[in-house]
Amino acid sequence: MRLLRAGFVVARPLNCGVIRSARETMNSAAFADAVREALPEGTVIPNPGGGTSTIVRHNRSHISYRRGASSISVRFADSCAAYSYFRGRRVTSTDLRRYQPFVFDSAARPAGHSCNCTFMFTVLNAIGLCGPIEGSGMRGDPFAVQVFEKETHERASK
Repeated sequence: MRLLRAGFVVARPLNCGVIRSARETMNSAAFADAVREALPEGTVIPNPGGGTSTIVRHNRSHISYRRGASSISVRFADSCAAYSYFRGRRVTSTDLRRYQPFVFDSAARPAGHSCNCTFMFTVLNAIGLCGPIEGSGMRGDPFAVQVFEKETHERASK
């Protein structure tokens, strides 16, 4: 068992698969399992810009959360693809909006939701796949994380 910085426990290592680039990476099913285990329904997550997100439900393909009065749903496959794409790099909320605007950008057509950026960062942090969230979330200083190259799950215990 491993205690994450946010106080969540993951009881088993994550499964990995192989993608087209032949880099070892997590597959969507393993990603979804890790998220469901670390963030059960009802979990309240503090957002870096203020407020909270509450995990409302999970199903096989999506996770739904409530932020303020909004109910938002994100496909695990989209989140896992973003994780795989940015592995080993520093990623900002601006990078996420450019990479998958249909997931991460409220202004895009078809529209995603900009709250999915910070939600993605908090999820990656909760399952041990990135470092702490940095930045102020303001123009010129967007939220950012360092996405780990390997799924080592070496996290500091409290």
